[in-house]
Amino acid sequence: MAKETLFYWVFLTLIGDLGTLILTTLLDAFPMMVFSYIIAAGLAITLILYGTGGNFKVKTGIVLFATILITLIISAWMGGPMDSGGLIYVGIYCIVVSAPLQNLKLTIGLTAFFTVGLVALVILDPYLDVHPRMTPQSNYIMFIVKLTWLTAAQMIFIVYYYKESSKFEEREKRRLEELGETKNRLFTNISHEIRTPVTLILGNTDLVQPDDRIEEKALNTIKNNGNRILRLVNQMLSLAKFESGQTGLNNVHSDIIHFVEFLVYTFQSLADSKDIRLEFHAFSEAFTMDFDPDKVEEIISNLISNAIRYTPTGGKVHVEILELNKKDGSLENSIQIRVSDNGKGIPEDHLALIFDRFYQVNKAPKHHQEGSGIGLTLVRENVKLMGGTIDVESTEGVGTRFLITLPVRNNAPVQRELLPDMETSYPARQDHRVPTTEDHSFDKPANHDLPLLLLVEDHQEMVDYIRILLEGNYRIISAANGAAGLDLAMESIPDIIISDVMMPEMDGFAFLEKLKNDIRTSHIPVIMLTAKADMPSKLEGLEAGAEAYLTKPFDRHELKIRLKSILEQRARLQKKYLSSILSDHIPDLN
Repeated sequence: MAKETLFYWVFLTLIGDLGTLILTTLLDAFPMMVFSYIIAAGLAITLILYGTGGNFKVKTGIVLFATILITLIISAWMGGPMDSGGLIYVGIYCIVVSAPLQNLKLTIGLTAFFTVGLVALVILDPYLDVHPRMTPQSNYIMFIVKLTWLTAAQMIFIVYYYKESSKFEEREKRRLEELGETKNRLFTNISHEIRTPVTLILGNTDLVQPDDRIEEKALNTIKNNGNRILRLVNQMLSLAKFESGQTGLNNVHSDIIHFVEFLVYTFQSLADSKDIRLEFHAFSEAFTMDFDPDKVEEIISNLISNAIRYTPTGGKVHVEILELNKKDGSLENSIQIRVSDNGKGIPEDHLALIFDRFYQVNKAPKHHQEGSGIGLTLVRENVKLMGGTIDVESTEGVGTRFLITLPVRNNAPVQRELLPDMETSYPARQDHRVPTTEDHSFDKPANHDLPLLLLVEDHQEMVDYIRILLEGNYRIISAANGAAGLDLAMESIPDIIISDVMMPEMDGFAFLEKLKNDIRTSHIPVIMLTAKADMPSKLEGLEAGAEAYLTKPFDRHELKIRLKSILEQRARLQKKYLSSILSDHIPDLN
């Protein structure tokens, strides 16, 4: 933009000098005419430099310095600054037009050079003779002419510069928006690619039965690190959604004290393993208000996991809920959730930075597992989205306390029974879950009696893994994409279908829509099994007719339960429908 703006200045100056040439010729102001020719030559050099390669800013700086120098010399030749016909203003104009180059040193240098020259002219003014052909009348007229057109040129230049700046800012804004959209698509695609192998890693570790403690420890290490990868992917996706403005609230009206207490004590086993006392207190046994369970879960879980991580053995983590009324100085009724610990604390100069993305306190103990630096960023964004505020107080060697203040509102639909979805999102739930030993699969009948299951999945290892899970309970056929899956469904009419979402040729949503709109296959129940864990995708799948929507990595027992429950429900409906038909057609013998 600097080149275009400077070129515009050159054009305006040439037009102004052309007018000056004509006027000085008419008034027979010879010195002014000579100066205008010199200035025009200097500007022509600028145009030439503009069209050549090399360092544009350096060349332009030389031209501007030369222009100021010529202005000072001609002004001295004509009798000083007051007898130069306003030529001295050209130097000021050179300083102004250096702004688009965005070179502070150049602008300061031009200002200093012009100021020194002007002071020298003022000092030498008593010793300078006015040129005989520069009459007072010519001086006055030229002074007015130069001042007028230079002022007009500067105003035009300023308007043009700001217009160009606005256009530049708009282009930059669009570029950043496009970059954000590209980044979000990249995060989504990466999540799909990462979630699938993580599912395979975690799923296959559940199938392995360790023979000794070493193998058991190795398997736990694999599980913990697999869950950590998944947690990082989830956090990165959440952060990308915040940045793109795609995150909204799903408020319910329920008991927040019971909900937070439940979340706190899911970390009990983790606290016990470090000999840390975990405490919870609230101002009341129950308190109903509007809140988003997912957002509150992410806030509380991040803060407690951080508190436990940085609290030494034998320490304490305390969670407290207080009620703040307007009479307490609050602008509206609100609650405050406080999460405090007696760990090492955070240095004062780091407190203002801990909510920045990827920021990590360098003084964190070396033996602690290093975090990703985005957990607190997500906490802050979630709190802001819910209309609240978050503050932190910390003293090194004493401990840290986070204060989350949320407004009390009562507009959302009532949901009396509210329990968090205990997915593998946080370390306390990952590392200390007790594995389920109950097998919810069907009894293994003869092969010809097994339900026929169609698996639509483009990842062959995932197909193999699901085959291992369901082996002996289903007859399994598979297709690598939605188009092939649709053909196979028409041909074989399976009892149930498991389908991925992100697939080549035809994705899972298109496959589901075509399946449900065809009378031959509309009755077949479908379970969507996918890495797309965002709520819009889940709602889209359910609205299209999917019976269930499971996100990767999935729990193998949950998948078996879903399959069994759906097929048993369909069997009951078929039996009821058949008995209804028979009762309508069998005559009453009585």
